[in-house]
Amino acid sequence: MKIVIVNDIKGDHESIIPYGLNMAKYLEAEVILVHVVDPRVQQAVPSVVADSSSISPGEKQLADEFYRKELEQSKQELDDFLSHEISRLNYPLKWELDLRIDSIENRLKTIAEEYPDSIFVMSKTPDNYIFDSQKETIDISQTFSGLCLFVPAGEQFVPYSSILIPTGFTNEEKDGINHLACLLNHFLPVVNLLGRPERKGEKEMTTLMDIDQLFPKATVNYKVLQEGNFDDEFIDHARILSPSLVAVVEEKKGFWSKLFKKELIRKLLKSSDCPVLYSNYDAN
Repeated sequence: MKIVIVNDIKGDHESIIPYGLNMAKYLEAEVILVHVVDPRVQQAVPSVVADSSSISPGEKQLADEFYRKELEQSKQELDDFLSHEISRLNYPLKWELDLRIDSIENRLKTIAEEYPDSIFVMSKTPDNYIFDSQKETIDISQTFSGLCLFVPAGEQFVPYSSILIPTGFTNEEKDGINHLACLLNHFLPVVNLLGRPERKGEKEMTTLMDIDQLFPKATVNYKVLQEGNFDDEFIDHARILSPSLVAVVEEKKGFWSKLFKKELIRKLLKSSDCPVLYSNYDAN
């Protein structure tokens, strides 16, 4: 297992890197800290290059030098930051810096393919350098298969004691919840499944029992929501239950499912103070 942390220290908020490092310590996992300089982002290149449709050899050399200096400066900043934070762990953490001239989407896709059991840790607050908006962060998380963890700025890692999962109690969700279970069983939490079955009957109860068995060392509770706006009801229950983690599972149902899950994640990031884990093993 790899904990892949997307660098956010260029933002004006408290970094989530210590959260990822402490999570890696708890899980005895290795860390990859990702930082990219994206040539397509206008503010990251000299304007003469960014604004030109045809770049001369001299301008390309100027841009390449700019990217190189950006990477060197970022490496120095991260080395200094990590030297302090890792020393505080008092633990022989294995870690590496991954600094590239690339888009963050391409880099995360590549890492997800190389290390399919990774957890991608990102700040839910955009740093305006790698991520320009919360929408961009969510959009990119839906482009590759894996577990994405959106962490509030400055959040301190504490082993999860209660997990809240929205569900339709369907077989389509079971595979995604199985991926979640592989991670969450490390924490021995109380797992609360909250949702509205698409159809009520023996098939849904069988699915529920199958999901229950995915968490052999956890207490699993479930509650069926009544008719109404699912997102609003779920968020209201999240406020009442105050879980240490909300986990959202992608179903294998294509575009509309992704759109609805994306909207739920957006609402959760806006309304909830706890980390949100997104299980997406249906990316194209």
